[in-house]
Amino acid sequence: MLFPVPDFFQPQRSGTLYITRKDAIVAEAQAFAQEYKIPSARGRLKKNAVFLIDPQIGFCHPQESLYVPGAEQDLLRICQFVLKYLDKIDTIKVSLDTHYYFQVFFSSMWTDAAGNHPAPFTIITDTDVHSGRWKPVAHVPQLTEYTEKLSASGKYQLMI
Repeated sequence: MLFPVPDFFQPQRSGTLYITRKDAIVAEAQAFAQEYKIPSARGRLKKNAVFLIDPQIGFCHPQESLYVPGAEQDLLRICQFVLKYLDKIDTIKVSLDTHYYFQVFFSSMWTDAAGNHPAPFTIITDTDVHSGRWKPVAHVPQLTEYTEKLSASGKYQLMI
């Protein structure tokens, strides 16, 4: 069954960052489900799931540093897919790629002898770590091992 588009679905705003209206969306979604007799998945055998992998702002907004070109159109297609198959979808699961400021690939984790953090796209090698050119802001022995393994692989380098 093809459902009508709810008011909160505004494809023309795809790629635009704005404050969500959670309460209004929940209220409209509940009324929508009731009006179109969309059955609750609660208590029944779940067979059809939609998995969304990392659809957060950092990947989907053109002004963000990890933007994936076309991601906002992908999100629009996902919304259209969900609306088209709403009566058949039992659950939607979403993963988020989360990082903390003191992870190995962030400049906040490293300083030089003068206390400066590396610039974006700086390569930090195991030689840099052993020589003291770059040192972690906290004593973390695994970082030396990490840069050594990257170097030994011959495939990868630690890039800020």
